[in-house]
This record gives sequence, C-alpha cells and structure tokens, in this order.
Amino acid sequence: LADQEHLDKALQQSIAYLDGYTTARCFARHAGITYYSARQQLDRWCQGDNPRLLRSKHGQEIIYTET
Repeated sequence: LADQEHLDKALQQSIAYLDGYTTARCFARHAGITYYSARQQLDRWCQGDNPRLLRSKHGQEIIYTET
C-alpha cells in the first residue's frame, strides 16, 4: 500500500466528499488504490482497542465514520 501520510490525506478527502463518512469505493478513488486494498485498509483502521473508524452496514453498503 501507499505510504501512511498519503492514506491519511485520502481518508480525510473522502470523508469530506461524502459529508462525514466514506465507503471503500470512494476511499479507493481518492487514494488511487484498488477497491480490495481500500477495504483492507479501512477494516484495519476499525480494529484494535482504540479504533480510528467505526464500520456500519446500511443496506448492502458498508460505511465508515470517524470515532
């Protein structure tokens, strides 16, 4: 994957683009990575004792919001 600084910037852009949340597809477009890699990275940010993002399902779409 790309460097962490680039991914952080892409995450902020994609959250601003969709007004407070992002999806794997939107994040992939902003980061310039594949959908699969974007989904893996977003899921990594949702794990651990102090997660950076919250993952929730709305219909068939999974959205990610900041904690």
